[in-house]
Amino acid sequence: MMKSDFQIGDKVSVLDDAIDGVITKINANEITITTTDDFVMQFKAEELVVINRESLKDLFSSKSVSQVLSEKKRTC
Repeated sequence: MMKSDFQIGDKVSVLDDAIDGVITKINANEITITTTDDFVMQFKAEELVVINRESLKDLFSSKSVSQVLSEKKRTC
């Protein structure tokens, strides 16, 4: 992702690390985030990915577990 794709307020995740946060400052290729644990950290743009929960919405079924199980029983 190019640095211009990031905006202050974006929720991001650090690649190759278990750190999530919100962008609070962008300075050239250095992006400052406040983590979910309230730590302020700086990363290069290529170390971050924007978390877009809307894009994940279609990956999961809106059906309940009982609906899925009943459909599975009918097909078996």
